[in-house]
Amino acid sequence: MFRHWEDPAEAVAVVIISYHNLADLYLRRMQTDMAGNELNRVHDSLLQEIANEADSSRYQALLSGLRRTYQALLEFNQQHRPEQIGELQARYEAELLAG
Repeated sequence: MFRHWEDPAEAVAVVIISYHNLADLYLRRMQTDMAGNELNRVHDSLLQEIANEADSSRYQALLSGLRRTYQALLEFNQQHRPEQIGELQARYEAELLAG
């Protein structure tokens, strides 16, 4: 999808919004694990994409998206999985160093 969209920032936003809306639906249904899975899935999908885009115009859009998905995961974990915050922060630092 990212490769075929004219505006990379718009493509990233659409993907993030879709996953976050699904996560919100799961939260309203009290399906916390499913909500967390969706937030992780969108973050992981952006990580996969950015690995292939280091020298493209899409890189900045994906990097910005990763920041947003990390923030959403952090807020989710603070509220629903506080025991996993340290693991999430360590993962994010490792991702930044790898990128």
